[in-house]
Amino acid sequence: MRKLLLVITLCATILTMGAVTRYSNASNNFATLDYGFLQSAKIDGKVLTMRNEHLAPTIVQDTTMLPHDYRYCLIASCQNNKPGKSKDGMYWGASLDIQANGDRIDVEISCDNSDMHNDLLSREAQVRVSQIVDGKKSVVKQVAVDKGINAFNGESKLIFDLKGDALKVYAGKKSSEIVLETSVARPHPTSHVGVLLGPDAQLAVRHTLVAFNHETKRKITTEWTMETLTQHFAQSKDPMEGFWEYLDRDMQETWVKMGGRYTLATVGKESGGYDIIYCDGAQVGKAEWQPFMLKGTLEATIFSNTYNATWIDATFEPITEDVQAQVEGDVILTVKFPVLNAQLRFSKRH
Repeated sequence: MRKLLLVITLCATILTMGAVTRYSNASNNFATLDYGFLQSAKIDGKVLTMRNEHLAPTIVQDTTMLPHDYRYCLIASCQNNKPGKSKDGMYWGASLDIQANGDRIDVEISCDNSDMHNDLLSREAQVRVSQIVDGKKSVVKQVAVDKGINAFNGESKLIFDLKGDALKVYAGKKSSEIVLETSVARPHPTSHVGVLLGPDAQLAVRHTLVAFNHETKRKITTEWTMETLTQHFAQSKDPMEGFWEYLDRDMQETWVKMGGRYTLATVGKESGGYDIIYCDGAQVGKAEWQPFMLKGTLEATIFSNTYNATWIDATFEPITEDVQAQVEGDVILTVKFPVLNAQLRFSKRH
């Protein structure tokens, strides 16, 4: 019986809309928001009030690392949508798939009268999806919405659903309905979301929520136990096999959040390479990460002690590209994520 064991976690979360798919739900209570250059932000009771005093849009980013498919819920009110304004020019919304280089998807909400010169006519909301790549902005789709989004300064509930290349925007305080559906170009699987404030926009945010599917857990359960691993390692002559304990890390936690100080095990596979098994130490998703779940794999390369790796992050989302591992002197295991400019090191337990 030869199996493999690797564990590392880089973090994320999402919202429930359907009984079939199970999601992990968690309100961030604004604790994970990074206000960055925003000069005016304060919590008044249960509401976070923010104002963008800059001439450019500002993103208040959620530091949670997300998998490729997720949902983001935002309940907020734009304080600039006052009655009697024909066209205020203000916009707010959400930024999705935020990357370290600034690439992202913006969903902008703006409100105006159906006739910009007549304050007596009904107001409607405009929902616009834009793609920002290498600093260049292109509009993907724009629709007018006459219900579900408060066109004045009242509260609106918005849900942004990303699955594959499909983006769906839902609106409505009680029963949410799709107000926009389109296809978008998606970047690397890991990303962030944030609240978007246009120039001089003032927003009162009551609730934000990120969520993701946890069905992957069923697929990574192994038959290993502490007893069978210990017995296997006692008979093994392969220096790559054994237990590995967290040593240190090198990462920018604005973009990557470490999921814990892990203890891992590496076990050779009959087909070649190694499995990485999680043993202990999870802090993010501690209740969901059970000992001896599969955390990743290692496959040998033409270079000595260098492996192509896969990694299952804290949200149970697999990272299958641009992950490498190196072993130094059979005692130090380094797992590298070049795209994220991050690495984790583990020392061999003797």
